[in-house]
Amino acid sequence: MISVSRCIVCDSDKQGPIVILHNDRYYKRISGRTDYDVHYVICEECGFVYQNPMLSEPEMEDLYAERYRPKLHANYFNEQIIHFKEYFYPWITKHINLKGEKNVLDIGCGAGTMLIPFKENGWDVYGIEPTKNISEFGRENFGINIKTGFYGRDSYPGKKFKLIILSHVLEHALYPEKILNDIKENMDGESYLFIGVPNLTLPMYWEILSGPHVRLFSERTFKLYLKKLGLDLVAIDNWYPRGIRAIVKKGNVNKQVDPKHGDDYRAVKRLYKTILKMPRNGFSQFVKTAVIRNNVL
Repeated sequence: MISVSRCIVCDSDKQGPIVILHNDRYYKRISGRTDYDVHYVICEECGFVYQNPMLSEPEMEDLYAERYRPKLHANYFNEQIIHFKEYFYPWITKHINLKGEKNVLDIGCGAGTMLIPFKENGWDVYGIEPTKNISEFGRENFGINIKTGFYGRDSYPGKKFKLIILSHVLEHALYPEKILNDIKENMDGESYLFIGVPNLTLPMYWEILSGPHVRLFSERTFKLYLKKLGLDLVAIDNWYPRGIRAIVKKGNVNKQVDPKHGDDYRAVKRLYKTILKMPRNGFSQFVKTAVIRNNVL
């Protein structure tokens, strides 16, 4: 396990406990683990929520190489394709402006289902996915060009992509700043980056708190983090049921952010104190009323 001393958003060392999850089903899949409790803390300056301690790199590799999703169901992926064709591809193409040849890289692409509508519309598509059985499934069943492995600076040296997709990866990452800086090496001045993450303050599904989710953004803390790393917003909204979705371009790095523009950590703690007392069917009703209808808390 890795101890975390500071918030990645505002760099504060002021953190307090928010919840301990017992007997996490993902932790149980990691070889040699006997402690299955997940500890979440909250930054008392900006309200950012993260695990402390976090899994070590060898534990992460063990989980994602083979054990993350041990069973594959074709129907699950086919439903994804339909959803991405209807709600993902049109939103992306509405907010970007590209000329000439188009290529796209999906990092943590799973079976490549997000890439299928791009491929059908004439894009050159590339994917990289660390979980072996899922990447193999995508290559064999959907004909997507998928590398098996973790993304890094050496994955596509010198290659520039017009669009890079990072959908529901950052919340799993031990070192998100490194990933985003490596991505910049695969972008030119015209490139766009799509980022999707769960929304801490609009939780749309029960397992937003779980072993693989080492960091959890709200829209406010997400914007602060993008600003800090020099990524300029092109578009952002909340996409039911997946959370925040944003398109960014490379901008100027701004290491200093004002934590007052984040969340009130006391309000976040009250929210999750309420949510974690709910039965799952109660949470579903909460989502339908508080989240979907109002889209704000």
